[in-house]
Amino acid sequence: MICWVRNKQTLRLDQKPYLLYEHDGFGIPQTKRIEDSGPLQHGTTDRGMKLPARDIVLYVQMFADNWEDYYEKRAELARWFSPFGNAGVLRVTEGGVSGSSGENGGLEISGYAVEGLDFPGSEREGLTQTVPIVLHCSDPLWQDIESSSVTFSAGGGSDTFEVPTVVPFKVGASTMLVSQLVDYVGDADAYPIIKIFGPVTDLNISQVASKTTMKLDFASTTIAAGDWYEIDLRYGVKTIKDSNGVNKISTLSANSNLATFRLFAGASNYISMTGTGITSSTMAQLTWKNAYGGI
Repeated sequence: MICWVRNKQTLRLDQKPYLLYEHDGFGIPQTKRIEDSGPLQHGTTDRGMKLPARDIVLYVQMFADNWEDYYEKRAELARWFSPFGNAGVLRVTEGGVSGSSGENGGLEISGYAVEGLDFPGSEREGLTQTVPIVLHCSDPLWQDIESSSVTFSAGGGSDTFEVPTVVPFKVGASTMLVSQLVDYVGDADAYPIIKIFGPVTDLNISQVASKTTMKLDFASTTIAAGDWYEIDLRYGVKTIKDSNGVNKISTLSANSNLATFRLFAGASNYISMTGTGITSSTMAQLTWKNAYGGI
């Protein structure tokens, strides 16, 4: 099924009166390599790549029973894809789509309609109107509809013992030392959301993948019992807030990697957390959506 979701309402595009019969722009967009060159250098030095914003074209046929119905359907479709208000989400749950698993599987991408809602007469045959809707997606990556998450738990106490998991971690002491291997299956990097529940002091979150080490260091900071910090690492957000919504980005050390901390595609992502002054209430949750360059 392919549908358009906006303001928590869903418009199906796989059945009359609005039938999607073709689409463009679902695959990987043209890639831009990032390069630089010294004054005497032959050629360039490759610094990586990035994807541009994506445009998707939905070729929708609109069916009507009479002229009154035609204009009602036309107005309804214009409201669904209006460029005013919030962005919408295009969801694809067809069989075989990467990320699909069960009833709530599939991929989605967010965007605004920017073209195609002028309903040209040249695209109408009788009461059947063809509408080529262009969606502009500033984030070009497709994502799982459902989020994935792992929980880091480190109950405090007077004694300590080792839990025999694949990646062992110690619990029961007032010092936290937790590590987990995050099973990330997307083919593009993802920027997660990390939620830390206190109490914990001197929290340090580190990520090791492909010989790259990144960290989020809250040295000399205490997250009190009953409070939590939410670290949103997504581009366009990059915030740290407490349970009252207060900005806490100033508590992050200057040598932290707020801009680049992420889950790497095609690599083993080991996430470690350390801290002191913990209790049985101390825990952390890392949440993300697997990201894909195209369908």
